[in-house]
Amino acid sequence: NNGLEVWGSSFDETPQVIAMISMKGGALFEDDKDILPGTADMLATSLSNGTLNKTPEQLEKELEMLGANVRFSASGTSFNVMLSCDKDKLDKSIALLKEMMLKVY
Repeated sequence: NNGLEVWGSSFDETPQVIAMISMKGGALFEDDKDILPGTADMLATSLSNGTLNKTPEQLEKELEMLGANVRFSASGTSFNVMLSCDKDKLDKSIALLKEMMLKVY
């Protein structure tokens, strides 16, 4: 048990998938001497600024071709990741999101 809570809803009106991950983080956790203020916001911004393999323009074009939307944000108490895409593009969209999160330079 990793403590992760998974919530879901199903809507049959559209074939769209919306997934959101919210984890502890954000401004309130930057009070430590090892974490500078603004780190969470900087991370949220930088995750959309290219990967080891793709420029920001290439990411934008690939997301557009998939009809997918990826957003990173930081709040006072959380760091959030949001993905929306059509159901038939979910695997490719998750692969791109994974690259954005794990293959940063």
